[in-house]
Amino acid sequence: MLVNVAEHSGWVMRVAMNVISVVVNVILGLGLIKISLDVIHEKKPTVHTLFSENDHFFQYFFASFLYAVATFIGFVLLIIPGVIIAVRLRYFGYAIIEKKMGIVDSLKESYRLTKGNTWQLFLFALAIFGINILGFIPLGLGLLITVPISMIAVAYVWKKLQGETLVTQAIEVQPEELPAPELVGATPIAE
Repeated sequence: MLVNVAEHSGWVMRVAMNVISVVVNVILGLGLIKISLDVIHEKKPTVHTLFSENDHFFQYFFASFLYAVATFIGFVLLIIPGVIIAVRLRYFGYAIIEKKMGIVDSLKESYRLTKGNTWQLFLFALAIFGINILGFIPLGLGLLITVPISMIAVAYVWKKLQGETLVTQAIEVQPEELPAPELVGATPIAE
């Protein structure tokens, strides 16, 4: 009897920890997407930014579930369809946060935006994976650099898929506004 209670409480504890893990992952996933978008838009992210998108919790949770199911089914169907689905639907979280889309609409938007770019996006995903593997080599410390860079790169690709130009505004200087260089020992030219 005492063993059954211990086994039961262990099972309950595992379920509770899994639920907590899922909730934390969804909250952090939303926050990290928002932070990467803020960096792309040259806004300074704060700790508050990490928790600012919780009103999209259920959309992101259920869209993530559908993404995982669709990818799993694709992998069961000889791996390649799973890779294609994973690549094409990857940007659903960005659609939820930036375009305020619902569960199915965000997945459809990601699928629509990635049409014709599957191969390039697959290579991009491999490059990101490779960079993060390299970041993991020095005792995982390199991930402190490679993961933020990867997140910003993915946000950048999201914006490019939408056709946005993300060049910072250049300062235009007219030649007459530039100061004349001073040459040591030079004699002025008479006009």
